[in-house]
Amino acid sequence: MAAYARLLHGVEADAQLVRAPADLIVRDLPRWEPKTCDFTYWLFGTRLLREVGGPGWERWSLAAREAILPRQEPDGSWAPVDRWSAEAGRAYATAANVLTLCALAGPPRLRP
Repeated sequence: MAAYARLLHGVEADAQLVRAPADLIVRDLPRWEPKTCDFTYWLFGTRLLREVGGPGWERWSLAAREAILPRQEPDGSWAPVDRWSAEAGRAYATAANVLTLCALAGPPRLRP
């Protein structure tokens, strides 16, 4: 979240304050593992890496799609299985995954 906030406040995507966290995030790609996955991490990781681009973005976006899309329930929601879902529930799980999918679509938003 902090690295993405830096982008929002004008720090360049190739600055060390953004690049170092982006490199770290790519080492922990999204995987659907109940009780250990983190939908909030996926959302902000997606937003950050989409802006940074490059091979890390390609690996992340593929992993995120593979983790999220097949798990959508017939009613359009996602099961509340991540580390925060016990407190936040199905509405949180669904909102976070929808926002992540939206962030996966389209070109970067902060760069011209």
